[in-house]
Parts: sequence; C-alpha cells; structure tokens
Amino acid sequence: MTLLKRAAYFLAAPTLCLAVFWRVPFIWFRIDDFAWLSLPLNVHDAGGLLDALFHPAAQGTVRVFSERTFFLVLTSLFGLTSWPFRVVALGTWFLNLALIQLIGTRLTGSRAAGLLAALLWTVSAVVVTPLAWASAYNQVLCAFVVLLAFYARLRWLDSGESKWRWVEAAAFLLGFGVLEIVVMYPLIVLLHAVLDPKARARLASSLWMFAPAGAFALLHLFVIPKNPSPIYQLIVDAQLAPNLWHYVEWAIGPSRMELRNPARQTQGLLVTWAIAAALLAFFVQKLRGGDRRPLFLGGWFLIWMAPVVALPNHVTDYYLTIPGIGLAWLAGWALVEAWRAGLVFRLVSVALAAGYFAGSIAEVDSVTSWMLRISSRLRIAGRAMETEAAAHPGTAIVLLGMDTEIFLHGFLDGLGRVTGVENVWLPPGADQLATDRDLSKFRTTPEKLLAELDRGQVRALDVSGLAGRDVTLSYHEVLRTVFLSQHPGFVDVGNAAYSTRLSDGWHDIENGTRWTGQTARLSMEIPPGAQKLRATGFAPDSALASGPLIVRFRVNNMAIGSTTLEGKAQAFDVEFALPKGLPGFVAVEVECSKTFRAPGDARELGLVFGTFTLH
Repeated sequence: MTLLKRAAYFLAAPTLCLAVFWRVPFIWFRIDDFAWLSLPLNVHDAGGLLDALFHPAAQGTVRVFSERTFFLVLTSLFGLTSWPFRVVALGTWFLNLALIQLIGTRLTGSRAAGLLAALLWTVSAVVVTPLAWASAYNQVLCAFVVLLAFYARLRWLDSGESKWRWVEAAAFLLGFGVLEIVVMYPLIVLLHAVLDPKARARLASSLWMFAPAGAFALLHLFVIPKNPSPIYQLIVDAQLAPNLWHYVEWAIGPSRMELRNPARQTQGLLVTWAIAAALLAFFVQKLRGGDRRPLFLGGWFLIWMAPVVALPNHVTDYYLTIPGIGLAWLAGWALVEAWRAGLVFRLVSVALAAGYFAGSIAEVDSVTSWMLRISSRLRIAGRAMETEAAAHPGTAIVLLGMDTEIFLHGFLDGLGRVTGVENVWLPPGADQLATDRDLSKFRTTPEKLLAELDRGQVRALDVSGLAGRDVTLSYHEVLRTVFLSQHPGFVDVGNAAYSTRLSDGWHDIENGTRWTGQTARLSMEIPPGAQKLRATGFAPDSALASGPLIVRFRVNNMAIGSTTLEGKAQAFDVEFALPKGLPGFVAVEVECSKTFRAPGDARELGLVFGTFTLH
C-alpha cells in the first residue's frame, strides 16, 4: 500500500465523522458538565487538588484521567470555552477509528472490513453523546485504552516482541483511572484465547490481569461509599433480555429515527431488523463453516455490555461506545463477504448499508441539532451571567424567560456557580417548569426579591431570546407593581417591597419595622368592602419615658381616631372605622404627640410601626 493510499485509508473514517458530526465542535456544555467545570473552584492547595482528583463521586467513581484531569486541565486553561474539549474528544476518537481499522483487519483478514467497521461505527447515533458531551469523554478514552491494549496484544501474538506486552499492561492499568468497565478486559483476553489457538498458547502470561481487575471490582462494589440512588441500582431479573435487545437495536441500526414521527420510526426499525437478520444469517453461516471468529465479535459485545445491562433505571445509548465496536467489525466483515458472494448478495448488502447510513446520519443530525440548540441557549445565559457577575460581584441573578428544558440542562448542575453567580433564582410564580426535581434552592418570595432589588443585590436577566438581556430596572418596577396590586389594603412598613407606598416621616427599616418622626404618611388602596383601618406596632420604654404618648390617625386629612400609650414598653394593635365615600386610594397619616432623641442618634423619633391594613 502506497503512502497516499495508506493516508486515504486512515483518513476516510475521520473525514466521514467530521462531515456527519459537523455541529459537534460548536456544541457547548450541559447538565453534569457544570459540576465538573466547577472542580478548579475547589482547588486552593495541595489537599484540595488531591480531593478533586481522588475523592469518590456520587456513584463511587474515581475517574482520575477521563473526568478529573480532563476537566481540571482544560477548564484551567480555557475556562468555559468548549471547543478544546471537543478537539480532545474528536482527536481521541480518530485514534479509536484507526485502532478499529487495524484490529478489524487482523480479526477478519480484510483491510476493507476494518475500514467498513470504522465507517459504520463512526456514523452511529450512539456515539453522539460521547463526542458532544464532555462528561461522557470517559467512554471515548476508555475505548482508546481498551483498543490500544487489545491491539498491542495482537501485535505481541504476531511478533513475539515483549514491548507490546508492556504497552498492553500500561493501557490496561491506565484504564482503572478512566472507567470502571475496564475490569472486563481480562475476559476479552480469555475469550480470544479460547477461540484462537495461537492466543491460547500464551494465555498464561496474561492471567495476572484478573488480580487487579478483581481487586478493583471488589473495592468499587463494597468499599467505596456511594449515593444510594435507584438510577444505578443493579437488578438481575426478567428485564435483562428486553434491555439487551434495546441495546442491540440501537447498535445495529437507526431504530430511533425521528422518534416524534411514528412513520419514520417504523422505517428505522424495519431497517434495523433487516440488518439484524442479515447479521444473524452471516453469523450462523460462518459458524456452520467452522469459523469461530463471529463468536469473539459477538462475545466482545456481550462482555462489555454485561456490567450495564443490569441497570434498568439507566438505559442509555452511550454505554454502547465500546460494546458496539464488536458488531461493527461483524457488519464490516459481512459486507465484504457479501460483495464477494455474487450479485444478489451484493445488491442486498448495498441496500442494507444504504439504509443504515441514511438512517444513522438522520439520527445524528437530529440529535446534534437538538444538542446545539440547547447548549447555545445555555451558552447565552452563561455568558450573560458571567458579564453580570463581573460587573456586579456578589449579586444574585433572577432568570426570566426560562423554560423547563433549558433549566434542567444547566442550572440544576451548577451553571450559576461556574459563571461566578452563587445564587440563581427563578422569578416568583415560575411554577410552570414541568419537573419533579427539587427546585427549592431556586425559589424566592416576591417580598425577598423586591427587598434585594431595592438593595441592588439582584440582577434580572431575560434569557428567552438569542442574547441574555439585563432587564433589572424594568423588571424591578413590574414586580413591584404586580406585587402591590396583589396586596391591596395592606402595607408592611418594615418590608422594602412596600416602600413606594410610604411618603415622608419614615426612618430606615430596623428589624422588620420602622420608626416614625413626629408625623408619617403612607398611601393605601381600599379593597372592596373595607370599613376599618388597623395598625400594629410597638412603643418602647424610651418613647414612653417622659409620659403618655398620644397617637392620632387621619385618612385623607379626616381624623378617624387616636390611642394613648403609657407605662411600660408595649405592643399595640388598634382599629378605627373609616369615613364613608372614600376614593380608591387614600392617604393615611399618623401623628405622635411627642418625640425624643436617643443618645448618639440625631433622628427625631416618635413610634415604631409594623403594618397597616384596610379591611
């Protein structure tokens, strides 16, 4: 093979991958990514670094290389810029494609079969998530260490050179810091040795791998503490077979094409079942001819699927990243054999391959389009929050125009924290988010939000469009207007939300109340049927020290009553009848018969008030 042909041979699959997955470099972060992106925020010293690298995550995982180092290094270098994560993922994937070709060629005896396997697998929709979601990079990197280890083993079996044994051992051991599923690799070695006489003769030299694999499995299952979430609960029951079939369908063909379009989904399933039937026929035909290689390719799929097929509450396509390679080798080999078998088999194989590529590309296009749309909106919100955090350090953010899909893909996992915003709130009344997740930490009350807005401690962002907009001023006014309209006939003078109903004579809020001066005024809306004014407050000893204090009440300059406070400090709660024929809004005035000044306080103080109610 000439250098040019060799280059074309290895570049074909990556080129097809880029053509099909062209959106991937532009997809931003989502869900679990934000938890991992916050890792550098916890590293302040050597102890923090060790904790970030080795402290078990929710399910007891310690993926030092594929998650911890991956996010720590790239986030430290590039912040919230996503393309470096995609470059690393795609670069690793291209190495995987080369290894798939090399191993496929060795297993089937056909370069064309190896190339076809790589082409078939790199357009599968099940690899969208590993390539387009940074948190699933562990699947891509684990595929690399597994394929590298097995390729090194095949090279050692062919050449006898000991350096390949060291490469295999290094890749295998590295895998323990990549993904727990690597413990299944010794079974792959064992299966290959059972089916290949040449490998069987050298099996003993590789049995050592069962020791670290077993120790790691026991450590992970029984020693490392885990979150008792039902999502990752291992369940061995009658559901195993249906789960396995779902995975087989996803790996073999476009079985989920246009899920919201039943007609298209049926087409995808028909193509998938036709491919499955053809592969099964090829599998049986080879076995009947005495060829045991299909057993290894099918065994590759089953061995790698074994740890995850018993997770009925977490059936997800990216688990197929490594197992599906075995079926891709089988399919590539079947296409080559069919091409050689005559016109009828050639036509059938071309039709099935065309159906697979067309359907898979449609699936990839649909999923990557959705991911790009979701992540683009998250990026808009994230960049806007970064800008606000830089301009207004320490402020909270209230998100307007938020929908369920965007919120669940970003904010539950910490988008706020990685953008420098510790407190992210949904606007009061935003109960339209359709989720059973606990959103309590994102909830706030109108009273609290208005108070924080008055203090300048909250910024309002509209994230409904193509750019996050700061709408703090307008939202502040709208929220106050809506809040006051929902609370007619009531004023809590110690709550900043009602501050626009107060006029002159009031001092600043203290402990949820306000002092008056000699007189103080406020405006109130009369609700239907209201006949009385009720006022509450407190007369401290200092206000009564020089004798009785008379408090007079007026509405629209008409006296409605008074009360006398004397003796010891006391709370008061008084009511007075309202004059007839008052308009919708009225001016309420309170007047104290005397005032005083506290030592060191230049203010003229009358009385402490809490609430006013028209009822």
